[in-house]
Amino acid sequence: MTHSVCLPSRLVLCVEGPDADTFLNGLLTQSTLGMAHGDKRYGALLTPQGRVIADMHIHRSKLGFDLDCAQLVAPEVERRLRLFKLRSRVTIFTDPSKIVLGLTDEEAKESSTGPERSIGRAGDPVEPAFLPSFESARIRAGWSEQGVDFGVEDVYPSDINMDFLDGVDFKKGCFVGQEVVSRMKRRTNVRRRTAVLRLSTDLKELPSPLFVGEEEIGAITSTADGLALARLRTDRLTIKDGLPCCETSGGHLAVVVGPSELLLELAKG
Repeated sequence: MTHSVCLPSRLVLCVEGPDADTFLNGLLTQSTLGMAHGDKRYGALLTPQGRVIADMHIHRSKLGFDLDCAQLVAPEVERRLRLFKLRSRVTIFTDPSKIVLGLTDEEAKESSTGPERSIGRAGDPVEPAFLPSFESARIRAGWSEQGVDFGVEDVYPSDINMDFLDGVDFKKGCFVGQEVVSRMKRRTNVRRRTAVLRLSTDLKELPSPLFVGEEEIGAITSTADGLALARLRTDRLTIKDGLPCCETSGGHLAVVVGPSELLLELAKG
């Protein structure tokens, strides 16, 4: 049985009008062309320097697009989109009648792909008791949440594994920040990633630093059910019993267990 939870830290920014698809396609990391009503894709709006202003789940609506983004950055996203509007036939507005829903069930909690999201209406029946289940599934799948795991303009797409999550379409043509992001992709090694860690102890405070020896290599930002999300320097990880790992500030072992694309990247050296 699927359970719906309202994600209170998210809101819906609408972009509607006859030019909505081409307008967004020239700005976001993800293609918005060829999407049918009900289709969903993952992408982001970047600075010209390639940093993430906001990541977002892009939903095709009847009149345009519903952008599921973090509430803390939605006003800035709206402001920037309006700056680019020029003569495009689009309307940009926040719709308070729409809410972001997280969908979870027992299979989602164990899935490596993460829980689904959808756009609902204020007043739709929700089950708040299942929010921890949604969070557990999100962390297990390695999905970073803006406002929890990263802020505004402080990460690059690869820092939060957007390339692993099909959040960057390198073949679609220009988007804001493309030159920097494309150059980073051509690197042989990406040094900073978001990892799923298996912890050997509970943590009382977040964010919590991670170490290899005396060197701080990153920080844990989310935890659930013995797993954690951490943004860290992958080139600083050590190997123990054949597994990449580091230590918490208390000296407890933290082992990298995902995502699978990161494990493959680490195996290749």
